[in-house]
Amino acid sequence: MVLTSDGRTFLPYAERILASAAEASAALPRGMPQGRLRVSTTLTYAVHRLVPVLPLFISQFPDVEIALDLVATPVRLLANEIDVAIRGTATDGHALDAHPISDEPVVLVAAPSYLARFGTPASVRDLHGCVFLDFRSDDTASDVRLFPAHTAPRGSVTGGWSGSGPPPPLAAEEERIRLHAAYRASDPMALIGLAESGCRIARVPLVNAEAALANGKLVRVLPRFVAEPIPICAFTTTARNRDRTIQAFVQFVKATLGREAMLGG
Repeated sequence: MVLTSDGRTFLPYAERILASAAEASAALPRGMPQGRLRVSTTLTYAVHRLVPVLPLFISQFPDVEIALDLVATPVRLLANEIDVAIRGTATDGHALDAHPISDEPVVLVAAPSYLARFGTPASVRDLHGCVFLDFRSDDTASDVRLFPAHTAPRGSVTGGWSGSGPPPPLAAEEERIRLHAAYRASDPMALIGLAESGCRIARVPLVNAEAALANGKLVRVLPRFVAEPIPICAFTTTARNRDRTIQAFVQFVKATLGREAMLGG
């Protein structure tokens, strides 16, 4: 291969750009991660999962400043200048890497007053025809897959049915119900309040329901079953994956909030 006339003219400029980039990289300190890190997640996940372990990260990396961006809806990392997004989905759709952290269980809950009035379902069959409160704000997942708790599958970044196209065949011991949602919300905490008031059965991530379950305002419906879990990931832009501060935070989150860590293994 030989350069064209335009290529020979362009070459010295390109060489100077590459040299400047190398000098800039060499000028950066090679020590501990430092600088500002903007992290996006939901308020509930931050309060119940992330914040309890953040002091350990701060003690390990005192030169890193963390800004938490707490929103219920998915975010665009590039447009919103987010370094790491911890959630089930991110909306950029391209140039993103997903680092799996854990699988957040999804449960069915209701107020004792609701169950006293309408009866406590004894089997999945009893749920057919029930009206639910659903944590998904769109209408793409009208079928809910339920698994016996001991056989519930692990979520994955690409696995699971999104509601588009024909649903996959039922797995062994799996059952599916048609979801009739009276109320949908992108933030499950809105559903928790409605469920506590005796309005329907709510399908919500366990992390959102833990407090209400602990104080008795809600109880599990069919506790032997769980819905398909939400695969929680740390999303980063592919272009910044080599940033040592981002790498340090992602590795820390995986180590402290990952499935093995949550199970104590």
